[in-house]
Amino acid sequence: MAMATYFNTIGKISPLDILGVPDFVPRLSRLRVHSTLPIFRSRGQAGHLRRRRILAERPDKAPNDLLTHLLAALDTSAGDG
Repeated sequence: MAMATYFNTIGKISPLDILGVPDFVPRLSRLRVHSTLPIFRSRGQAGHLRRRRILAERPDKAPNDLLTHLLAALDTSAGDG
């Protein structure tokens, strides 16, 4: 449900945007999308933590994808400080 709300709302142009109303004026669409952000954050964080656990316990089982490469780069650069 949150994903449908997000994608159905994010691409629509507000009449306030067309009229040139400043960004600090609230838009209904932004309020709708804002309510979905905690769900995306919690799922993203859960996925991140799960991947870190896989990398720590069984790095050979980690998917070869962007998240794995980003986490590996962070771990490598952590000691460079």
